Amino acid sequence: MMKRILLIMFGLSVLNFAQPKEPQGGPGGPGGPDDMIKKLTEQLKLNKDQVKKIENIFKKQHEKMSPPKDNKGKFDDPAQREKMEKMRAETDKEIMKVLDKKQKEKFKKFIEEQKKGMKEPPKKENKK
Repeated sequence: MMKRILLIMFGLSVLNFAQPKEPQGGPGGPGGPDDMIKKLTEQLKLNKDQVKKIENIFKKQHEKMSPPKDNKGKFDDPAQREKMEKMRAETDKEIMKVLDKKQKEKFKKFIEEQKKGMKEPPKKENKK
């Protein structure tokens, strides 16, 4: 259950691409779509055309994804979470179509690292 929630949170951070820029911590901040595109560009050595295509993929997914009006912007309904997970998988498939063979392998590893990071509990800071 926790794994699903964390996966959904990751998907939301990726899919917030069309949101207006906000200061650190918002959709444009760490972990947001801009940060994700930057990481993918660096790790996969994306060219400008690939970056533009991936930005469009995120934008299209964001347009499809909207929380139900009666949930006040929350995605806590199991059916809604399942829908988001499916969209996340579709996004990954679309990104794979843009990549060359070497980039696809790196992207698969990137996804696995992201999933591992979501499984680990946050580190507690020692206050002395």
